[in-house]
Amino acid sequence: QGPNFNGNVFAAQALAKGAACAIIDDAQYKQGESYILVDDALKALQALANLHRRRLKIPIIAITGSHGKTTTKEILGTILSEKYGVLMTEGTKNTPLGISRLINDKLTDQHDVFIVEMWAYEKGNIKELCEIVHPTISISILTGITLQHLERFGSLDNIIDTKFEILEYLGETDFAVVDISTEGVKKGLLEKELRVARIETVERGLPYQYKKNLWGISFEIDGQKYETKLLANYILQT
Repeated sequence: QGPNFNGNVFAAQALAKGAACAIIDDAQYKQGESYILVDDALKALQALANLHRRRLKIPIIAITGSHGKTTTKEILGTILSEKYGVLMTEGTKNTPLGISRLINDKLTDQHDVFIVEMWAYEKGNIKELCEIVHPTISISILTGITLQHLERFGSLDNIIDTKFEILEYLGETDFAVVDISTEGVKKGLLEKELRVARIETVERGLPYQYKKNLWGISFEIDGQKYETKLLANYILQT
């Protein structure tokens, strides 16, 4: 239920169209045994997603950061799809609702890996998403931490605390890939006591030039020149 819509209103319609049951969190809409009344429908959806995920022993790659999440996810998914059955979060549907629906609707034992992009607008968001895909995450990727959504987070320290939650759910043999190009990540690594078996670090190092009229950037790798229309130099990683 949000500011504009109340999902409970559509419960009867869903049952009429063939749904086996309807989960609601407002008692006034309960009209029979096919209605399951809970305290919070979204939390119930998340619990169902976690139950389904636990039944499937599928490695999970979790990605968060202040920038580059979707790009990293799409590139990684494209590469892994050449050999494995990959499910990844769609577009920018990286919220508790979006991830829970994806798990419940599409995650099957035909998938070899599940790539999850994780959104955060306030403290505790990453922990909430990790709880949905728990018990473990095989690989955590942290793309960087900058001053983002300060109107909600309030401080850089709160952003660091939230983003670093993605490292707390790694198992004993799992590892993290962390971009240390931003001051937020460097600060977090120095100050936090991390119980992570292995952390691989990367840092921006490719020289680049802005094209004329700011129509993109150009760069060179092993003597080969490349151009992109993107202006965000943080997408260039060694």
